Amino acid sequence: MGLLKCLNWERRLVPALLFCLIACSSQAPKVHEASGKVMGTTWSLKFTVPPGKDAHQLEQGVAERLAEVNALMSNWESESDVSRFARHRGTEPMEISPHTARVLQCALDVATKTEGVFDPTLSPLIDLWGFGVDHKKAFPEQTAIDAALSRIGFHKLKLEGTRLSKTLPELTLNVSANAKGYSIDLAAEYLISQGVSRFMMEVGGEVRTGLAPGDDHVWRIGINDPANPYKALAHIVALRNKALATSGDYHNFFMENGIRYSHIINPRTGRPIPARVASVSIIADNCMLADAWATALMLQDPQDSIALVEEMDGVECLILTRGSDGSFPEVMSSGMAHYLLPTQITQ
Repeated sequence: MGLLKCLNWERRLVPALLFCLIACSSQAPKVHEASGKVMGTTWSLKFTVPPGKDAHQLEQGVAERLAEVNALMSNWESESDVSRFARHRGTEPMEISPHTARVLQCALDVATKTEGVFDPTLSPLIDLWGFGVDHKKAFPEQTAIDAALSRIGFHKLKLEGTRLSKTLPELTLNVSANAKGYSIDLAAEYLISQGVSRFMMEVGGEVRTGLAPGDDHVWRIGINDPANPYKALAHIVALRNKALATSGDYHNFFMENGIRYSHIINPRTGRPIPARVASVSIIADNCMLADAWATALMLQDPQDSIALVEEMDGVECLILTRGSDGSFPEVMSSGMAHYLLPTQITQ
């Protein structure tokens, strides 16, 4: 997932969450399911169809909105806004899509609040460490890290409406840390506009929910156990009309001289983060915000992260840390326990 999940939506095939079965009553309406691939990962949708609506058309509308965000914000798409901005080597403003502007404004807000820990200009370091478009894993020299550090900095960006400019011509963008969440929000808002109130929309493990079909209207979503992320759950979260995003250090990393390096890079050092925080899960009203903060808080001291979350309205946080004995001690915001269900479930 300043700090940024490297733009691996073309590579990140393993979701950050495992999903639990929904316990529905026998009288619950039929749940339709759809799925596909986008941003290098998978998406899935569960929903009930309102009277007079066609399930296939609703699925198509969702797929179109996911594809639109990918086309606008992927570093792999040559005509995306972020690719055009990378080629734009002047300091005069460039027009971008209102969708890209919303995602970037959110990123800049989080960057400001974290004093640059989160930064949407981190592409030079992402590429240098082999997590970017070229896919080349390498342990760079300090001189190369310093050179990359000189070409980043969110404060060198200026966004006015849909006009984006930079004070450093070489500055580039990478909005992967919250663009995927925004694509989920865009799809969810489309469903709501079509009268769909019961749904669960997921892309690569990030989730936004409406009501569930069961009697309690709650979707039950599993958060991976970092000790066994492919099979076990650390917690089950009960959600309705909320979003959940998790950032972890266990899906995208590489080893060098016996040391584990995460895909999340510290902009202050130019290096991947040490394995102190295993995962951060954020609950918020929208997935773009949850996605951004789940990434941003991976680097900070957990207690500082909790203090920051406590100042936000409608946002809760669960942080799993790495203990020296192999355990995963957790800290959470004051309202997070309200969403947690008892679990010993493994899958």
